[in-house]
Amino acid sequence: MGVIVTIDRRMGAGCFMDLGMSLMAFLMAAEARGLGASGIGAMANYGPQIHQALALPGDEMVVCGIALGHPDPQAPENRFRTDRAELPDFTSFRGF
Repeated sequence: MGVIVTIDRRMGAGCFMDLGMSLMAFLMAAEARGLGASGIGAMANYGPQIHQALALPGDEMVVCGIALGHPDPQAPENRFRTDRAELPDFTSFRGF
């Protein structure tokens, strides 16, 4: 299933943090119930098309999408692993 996440444009910048925490809770709740879920930030690039397709009001800003469904761990695309940089290669901790 696809979920489109929007936020009222008038809410202000601080509400993106609230929305982010709500999205994380949603993703974790889906996982806890045996579903697979993944955020799709690139959906925001298609805001005008999504607005048209879903007849969204102009004051709603498309933030992201969420793919939600039953995972298939054996599917080749779900077993693919990419190389990852080590934490020290891209992070510094100061004051800890």
